[in-house]
Amino acid sequence: MNTQTEKKKLDRLLGTVLRPSDVGVIGRTFDLMQIAEEEILAAGGRRGTPLWGTFMLMQPGVLVRYGDALYRSHCRELLARAATEKDTRPGTDAELCACFCETSLATPLQRDYVLAYEEAFSRVMGTPLERVEREYSYTSAGDEIVADMRRRLAQGWRTFP
Repeated sequence: MNTQTEKKKLDRLLGTVLRPSDVGVIGRTFDLMQIAEEEILAAGGRRGTPLWGTFMLMQPGVLVRYGDALYRSHCRELLARAATEKDTRPGTDAELCACFCETSLATPLQRDYVLAYEEAFSRVMGTPLERVEREYSYTSAGDEIVADMRRRLAQGWRTFP
């Protein structure tokens, strides 16, 4: 049986007990679980053994509302941190992008924040920034913004032994 057929069966089954909007969220969650598993397998293949213990680190939080590329980047960053025994609690670049996005919908971002957003987005999407005038108001402004946001977006539960 193929994945699409299985998904349709699951949607029909869930539709008998849940509201249609809930079925969509649950379906999206299963899609993200599949992405997390794919990324874990890919990271495990590079390292020699699968990093199965990292699956719980991949909880999407607000990223459930964003595209697969953003979530995949989130998983990859957490896996890279776990593989190198770095702290997995601070916010990822994907989480920074989601925060910048939601903030920019509520209020215009100041120039330094726009530049930090562009840099985080570039890291997430793996695309180099065009060399245009990108001057922060002072030298360490971008680093300070990112460090502060990573700290504020930190997930205390997201630890890897």
